[in-house]
Amino acid sequence: MKTAGLNSVSVSLNAESEDKYNKLCRPIHKNAYSAVLDFVKGARKAGISTRVTVVNVPEIDLKKMQKACRGA
Repeated sequence: MKTAGLNSVSVSLNAESEDKYNKLCRPIHKNAYSAVLDFVKGARKAGISTRVTVVNVPEIDLKKMQKACRGA
C-alpha cells in the first residue's frame, strides 16, 4: 500500500468487540471484525498514518474502543 503511494487511511471500526460489531454492522463476511483490526495493524506497520473511527451510540463503550484501537 505504501509503495503504491498511500500515505494515510481512515477505518471505521464501529465497536469495541466482535460481538457488538456483528450486531451493529451485520457483516456479510465471517471474521470481518478481526480482518479490520488486522488491516489497521498492517497499515500502521507499513508506516501509513491510520485513523480509526467509531459510531457514537449508547451501546458502544468509547473507553473500551480506545483500548481496542490502541491494541490494533
